[in-house]
Amino acid sequence: MEINQPKKIGAGIITISILVILGSFISIIGAIYAYFMKDKVAGLLPADQAAKVSSALSIPNIIITIVLSLLIVVSVSLILSKKAAGIYMYFTCIIIDIIYSIVKSGFSLTIISSLILPILMAVFINMDKEVFFSKKEEQNINM
Repeated sequence: MEINQPKKIGAGIITISILVILGSFISIIGAIYAYFMKDKVAGLLPADQAAKVSSALSIPNIIITIVLSLLIVVSVSLILSKKAAGIYMYFTCIIIDIIYSIVKSGFSLTIISSLILPILMAVFINMDKEVFFSKKEEQNINM
């Protein structure tokens, strides 16, 4: 006789999720704040750097940053509710974010450092993959 206890998400996934959600909220608040304060920042910089800051803080860049951050928060909340769609959505958003960063500002070493949390998330999800991709649940549903 089998005891069907619900499978739990590991502490690693929860920890990385909290860090990702906090980082996303800080990114959203920072993007909004930077947009409203771009004139003050541009006034403190030399003319050639001020033009770069103004173009980097344009409305489309701010909107893309906010939308990607919100999608990452939604995908992490789906992961925490044990939905496999959240995993696909999370890694898709991360890939789009990395491609957007490369297109916007070119390749740099900071892009490699931004891969730390997604790689850790992939490792922890791989360790707990039976929570998200359970064959027994699919067989029980079909019966």
